[in-house]
Amino acid sequence: MGTNSVTKNELPTKKLNTVFLFWIISISVDPLLYYAIGIDDGEYYVNSQLILFLLAFYTVIILIRICFLVACPCSKRLCVFVLGQSCWDIFVYLKMMIFFVLILISDNSKTRAFKIAVILVTIYLIFYSTRIFRIYKLFTGKAKRIIGQIVINLVLYLYGGHLFGGIWYAFSVRKTMDRSDAYKNCVISQTGKNITKLLETLGGLNDVCQNETDSKSNEWGIFKDAFESGILEVNKNFLEKVFYCFRWGLQNLSGFGQNLEPSTSFLENAFVIVIAIYGVVMFTFFIGNMQMYIKDATKKWKEKEREKEEKKQEILEKWFPFRKLSEKLQKCIKEHQLKNKWKLKGDVDVENLLSNLPTDLGNNIKRELCLDLLQNVGRFRSWNEVSLVHVCDRLKPIVYAKRANIVRKGKPIDEMSIVLQGKLCTFSSKDTGSTSNVSRESRKDLLKEGDFCGEELVNWVQDEPSSSKKLISNRTIKALTKVEALVLRTDDLKDIYNQKAKVIQAFLRKRRIMISGRNGQTPPGELTDPEIVVEGINSSVLEIVVESGVECDEDEDEEKGFLSHFNSRFFS
Repeated sequence: MGTNSVTKNELPTKKLNTVFLFWIISISVDPLLYYAIGIDDGEYYVNSQLILFLLAFYTVIILIRICFLVACPCSKRLCVFVLGQSCWDIFVYLKMMIFFVLILISDNSKTRAFKIAVILVTIYLIFYSTRIFRIYKLFTGKAKRIIGQIVINLVLYLYGGHLFGGIWYAFSVRKTMDRSDAYKNCVISQTGKNITKLLETLGGLNDVCQNETDSKSNEWGIFKDAFESGILEVNKNFLEKVFYCFRWGLQNLSGFGQNLEPSTSFLENAFVIVIAIYGVVMFTFFIGNMQMYIKDATKKWKEKEREKEEKKQEILEKWFPFRKLSEKLQKCIKEHQLKNKWKLKGDVDVENLLSNLPTDLGNNIKRELCLDLLQNVGRFRSWNEVSLVHVCDRLKPIVYAKRANIVRKGKPIDEMSIVLQGKLCTFSSKDTGSTSNVSRESRKDLLKEGDFCGEELVNWVQDEPSSSKKLISNRTIKALTKVEALVLRTDDLKDIYNQKAKVIQAFLRKRRIMISGRNGQTPPGELTDPEIVVEGINSSVLEIVVESGVECDEDEDEEKGFLSHFNSRFFS
């Protein structure tokens, strides 16, 4: 099957759009035929110039369609459709040609020409309706998107206003001429033809016949507005006529004809009924398609959001440290992700993950990842689990780019890093930093997941907690890959030690006022979760006791001896 072949239920999108454009132009010009009739000084008038313009327009449309079929090979179904539309245009073309010829040979009988126009317009209306229905079925069946059907319904709604406005204009002309004939018949019946002009000059006859017609003013029905606005006169601007009638059609379609007050005429009431039915049908189709569009859009949006969340979870599960977490904690992270719709830009890393999680959940992650690792740090080995939990809570996430220098030789050490993912390389004091040295030393001083660097900072802070000097590094640490780590900064480490010192001092103050009996004291303890505050110090943190038998009376030397023993027992 060739590339230009199309299945029975399928039309090329571009060609279908071209046909749709021709259709819009065609049906927007068709109702202009109604405006070819009018009133000139109380007599019927036919605008032959407008008819000639429409003839020229349809000639151009037919030629364009023929060129379209020749230049653009298309399916048999599309060819049949375009040929059908062309035949309709030829019919309209011949109809207007006959109309124009009949006007020319009517011996200037304006009444006869008007009757011919009414007959042809009626025939045109019937074929116009079938044409609109056929095109509507074609395009709504081929519109793959709901929005396409909404556009088609909206176009039909607008053109319905255009069409009914044109019909209303033509009926208004007929109604006006009927009322004019009724007035003339009244004059003739009152006086006779010979003295009509005399009595009109006197003015008395006008009053009599005018009062008779005014008594039946409701006979104007829905055409009263057209008569009073003066749009029926031939000297009225053509665009003003069209837009005035278009406004009338849209306004009454929108209100389903509720504001129309027709007379007792059968055709007038039938016209109002058709307007109401058309308005209801178009409104129903429009609302129905709009609901389908909203439902479809909502479904697509939910599907898109679901795919996004699944993609986020896939990215999250590929993150190496995530696999080390317990299933319960993994479930909590996923639930928080779905509930709060937090955004992950690119790959997951420890920094953007913890920044999107609440503090408690982030602390639990840091505890599960680093609690066991901290026990491998020299000075932290003697600390119990509660104290190490406090250290975990002080850890900060950080991400190092590839080849980034974490610490340079001769520069201050500000933090201790625990590697979660990635590789680091250290250079001793003998290294020059060249590429060859990196390769040679990486076999010896390579740090990977679970390793840590900067542990000398812990010893230095404990030995000199109040020193304002900086610890200087004797080696360079560089990231070989992208590195994710949790770091314990100098300020946080000092704060932990200062808090422990405050615990000791607080215990000594409380000890002076305690009731006798050291056996009733609580056993030695460490930092615990801050639950109760006593004099600015966490009372649960004050669980410290002397277990070595060191005598600690109120004497200052004894208190110093207790503090020295506690430090050596607690921090070593």
